[in-house]
Amino acid sequence: MAFNLRFLAERGIPLNLPLSPGEALFVVGPNGSGKSSLLHYIHAESSVPKRWVMAHRQTSIEGPAVSMTMADRRQFDQEMGKDIEPSARYIDPFAHRRIQSVLYDIVVHENARNEEAMARLQAGNSGAAQEISNRPGPLGYINSLLKNANIPITISRDVYGGFLARKNGAEQSYGVDQMSDGERAILLLAGAVLTAPEGALVLIDEPERHLHRAIRSPMLEQLVQRRADCGFVIATHDITLPPQSPQSKVVLLRGCTMGSEGVGTSWDADVLPAGTQLPDHLKQDILGARRQILFVEGGEGSVDSSLWT
Repeated sequence: MAFNLRFLAERGIPLNLPLSPGEALFVVGPNGSGKSSLLHYIHAESSVPKRWVMAHRQTSIEGPAVSMTMADRRQFDQEMGKDIEPSARYIDPFAHRRIQSVLYDIVVHENARNEEAMARLQAGNSGAAQEISNRPGPLGYINSLLKNANIPITISRDVYGGFLARKNGAEQSYGVDQMSDGERAILLLAGAVLTAPEGALVLIDEPERHLHRAIRSPMLEQLVQRRADCGFVIATHDITLPPQSPQSKVVLLRGCTMGSEGVGTSWDADVLPAGTQLPDHLKQDILGARRQILFVEGGEGSVDSSLWT
């Protein structure tokens, strides 16, 4: 089932953006152009299951253990309706619990996979049990993302269910709370995507946070392929991300009209067809104006030294 994204362009012109499962829509624009406001609007207006990875997300983890219980997780789902409130665009009152919910969901998905394999084995279907065991769960897939990003750590769970990290080749493990910002960002962003509800609309605001350019594009591509049942809307300042996904549509933002409660009501936007190059003026707005550089071939004693001394 396709996702039908709608919002108002300038002068009240409605824009309809159909998005099929397994597709990504990139929202690109300079600071203040309304990227986060547009994601907040789509999140509030869409009635399908959603997973919103906010730009002002926290990455610090309080210890390696999962402190959230099943009752806490259910209550958190009920309270998540506050994500559509205007203040959710610029502040996250659930930062710690949002992180705990990702870790909790990883544990639940890992346990469900193990229980399915055990049930097949007890039913005498050892082949199916082995097939399920060989299929990587969220944690196994996150480890493959780390490996592909040349980050030499492996994440596992201890006997108490806590999350541990170990440098490849090292004997000692340490809590995931002690990982670097980038390593924690991969764990939490990938975990949120991999455990999103089936057929969800996944909204990712600024995936470039804490992640090197060489890492984020391949990681996003792999996550989109892994969750081909979901649709993705990705807001970014990184102008290199859309060209590396040539089949993706791009919304080019230049500005946003804000309502009385600080909520975006319309956007000065253009929709670029898949494969279209981003215009130079947008690149300049995001990256800054070109600096004037004078190249002088000579040394300090040459005739042309007077040009730069």
